[in-house]
Amino acid sequence: MAPLEIVAGGPVCICDAQSAERQRDAERPHVALYVGGMGSVGHNFYNDLFARYGYEEEARNIQELYLAGDRDGAAALVPDDYLRATSLIGDEGFVRDRIEAYRAAGVTCLNIELPDGLEDHVSLVEKLRVWADG
Repeated sequence: MAPLEIVAGGPVCICDAQSAERQRDAERPHVALYVGGMGSVGHNFYNDLFARYGYEEEARNIQELYLAGDRDGAAALVPDDYLRATSLIGDEGFVRDRIEAYRAAGVTCLNIELPDGLEDHVSLVEKLRVWADG
């Protein structure tokens, strides 16, 4: 039997601060969909998890707006610090630090989402593999 893996990760992009902000902002609708629109009020695992992460008020407000049809408003409420903590988007030092934080937390499998339009996925994945193998 294969060992149990602990999987974590997220969107990845090695870039300057201005590009990183744009890339993280692009994740807002995706987070809002899960926090606000997956399930119903009182039965949304992602909303419950978001609240346990310390974003109780945001979780409630995102869900309320999302279910009312205001998806842009819901996305705007996704906190910047959440996006920063749950992505591998930034300069090389930031991405390496996030990978190390995952390792320190017990993550055994890094799951990444590659950005659209990237011409050389292979080189990026290889760079991440080297950093993850530490």
